[in-house]
Amino acid sequence: MMTKSATGQPVSFYGQSLREQVQEDTFDADQFISETRMQHRPFEQLRDELEKFGKGLDVELLDLINRDYAELVNLSANLSGLDRSVDVLKNPIHGMLQDVNAVRNAVKGEVDRLETLLENKKHLQKIKAIAQRFITIDQLLSKMEELLNKDGSKASIVGGSLWVSSETSRLQRLTNDFNSLLFHIEKAGSFSPFVEENSHRIRSVEASLTSLLKTHFSHALSGLDHDTASHCLVIFSSIEKQQEAEQLFRDQFALPALLERINAPARDRGGPRGSCAGIESMLESVWEWISGGSPSTSSSSSSSSLIANENDFADPKTPCRLLINLTNDQEKPIKGFKFIEASLFEALNETFKRDQMGFVFQAGLANEWRHRYDLFMKFISRVESLCGSTEAVLHLRSSPAFIAFVEKWNLAVYYNLRLQEIAPAFEETLRIKHSDPLSSSSNSNSSSSSGPNDQEAIFFLKPTLTLWKQLQRCWDTDVCMAELVDNFLKLSLQLISRYCHWIDQGFTHFQSSSDLSSSSPSKPSAPPSSSSSSLPDPKIQILWSEWLHSTPLHFVFGDLLRLRHTLQTDYTTLIQKQTAPLFEDADEIVSVLQSQFKEIGQLENSLQQVKDGIMKKIIGSAIAALQSVRGIMQTYRMT
Repeated sequence: MMTKSATGQPVSFYGQSLREQVQEDTFDADQFISETRMQHRPFEQLRDELEKFGKGLDVELLDLINRDYAELVNLSANLSGLDRSVDVLKNPIHGMLQDVNAVRNAVKGEVDRLETLLENKKHLQKIKAIAQRFITIDQLLSKMEELLNKDGSKASIVGGSLWVSSETSRLQRLTNDFNSLLFHIEKAGSFSPFVEENSHRIRSVEASLTSLLKTHFSHALSGLDHDTASHCLVIFSSIEKQQEAEQLFRDQFALPALLERINAPARDRGGPRGSCAGIESMLESVWEWISGGSPSTSSSSSSSSLIANENDFADPKTPCRLLINLTNDQEKPIKGFKFIEASLFEALNETFKRDQMGFVFQAGLANEWRHRYDLFMKFISRVESLCGSTEAVLHLRSSPAFIAFVEKWNLAVYYNLRLQEIAPAFEETLRIKHSDPLSSSSNSNSSSSSGPNDQEAIFFLKPTLTLWKQLQRCWDTDVCMAELVDNFLKLSLQLISRYCHWIDQGFTHFQSSSDLSSSSPSKPSAPPSSSSSSLPDPKIQILWSEWLHSTPLHFVFGDLLRLRHTLQTDYTTLIQKQTAPLFEDADEIVSVLQSQFKEIGQLENSLQQVKDGIMKKIIGSAIAALQSVRGIMQTYRMT
């Protein structure tokens, strides 16, 4: 039914009927009233229309109820007797539910029982496996004890090689059983009661096997038996007892052999006591034992040759060479052993602690210490040539025993000895009042005795010539060392700095003397004090201005020019020649040194200072000479 207005038309708001607006989901009563007010409708009219709309809804509701009432009554009549039908179906369904629950519980109980049985079976299997491992462990222990109790020492006197073969077979069987024993112990648990109860048997078997293996290995080394020694090393490696083999070789072979060759009588052979005259022959004897008397290749090759000749691996004559051959075999090397660092160098360190052999490393005279150091470095280079590869050499150099042996040489003390030789010799020339500048013949004679590069190093002043000789001395092959290159470079720069300081002091004294002599004759003034605390006291030196009288600035300027040129050419060439055998990148070092010597600020300052002094003196002489010209002009005007 459509609600109509007083005129009989349906109530409409903005083109929509009131029913359509009310049935919308977004209907809002406040908004509806507000919009109605915008249509300028009075509230009384809106109220009447809404009342009519409400009455129309009531009429529609009554019509709807009257139309569906018959169906509602029939529905209630049709549902009569439904409860009885439900009760009839309820009992069978409930019984069926009980049967299903009973079957489910029975199945669940059976599953739980089966799972329990499976867990018990697994537990029994685990216990059975552990018990089987315990039985296997006991059988292996019994078997190894039986094999270890066999005495083959009597057969060794008669059987010879037959005994060696049988013992090798016995060792192999024992090793296999021992590895199996360790495997089963690990699987059974190291802390299980059975393993703890039999721990004494396990330790006894392990100790007996190790002792037997050591005895067999010692016999193989004594007889230089290559195959047996190789087999023993493989066994040592398989049971992870490499350190036992290294210790046996160190204690039974390396240490006695080194003590026999390295001692005080051998050290001083051919000289008085404490002279260390026999060190070269002593090290040669040690090298012959290490290399098995093979020809030395290090005398004809540099220290960079890290791999020995293949011919040296044939027919070893000493146990040491036998082990080196086995561990460095190019086809099938036995890896895991460190006989050179862990045995040989450990034995060397122990040997030099005895019989006052530490005296060898003490620095007394620099030349003797350097000679001994070179001999030992040559010996170490020979030993490194037996390593077999560059990687093995690097591993050797990083080992504690090797580092401890090399650190016995105190390089700082050696440098101080050389410093006491070089620096005082130069300082002595600064404390002597020399004669006039050196002649060309004396320069040539002194320079020709030093080397071909010194022919160009002709200086006028004795201190400059001495400085050049001491700078050359820093890089002599019997003085400089690869480990001390930076120290000697620093010393060279310090000598140059000391020389420039001496030149500057003399120039200051020369200027002050010239100023005083121009005003009134007097004694030369004392030289100014040094501003640097690291330089020697100027009171114990004699400046060049005190003994150089004839045109002194020209000689000083000439020496400074010659020194600068020599440092940038001959000196860097000398350093390159001396450092080339020591470093692979010697060219880069020389390029750095060239740039360093080109930028010696103190030398450039001294050179510029003397140059300015010469220019000032020349200008002063020219002005004095031009004074007579001024007199000529005045006389000309008067006449």
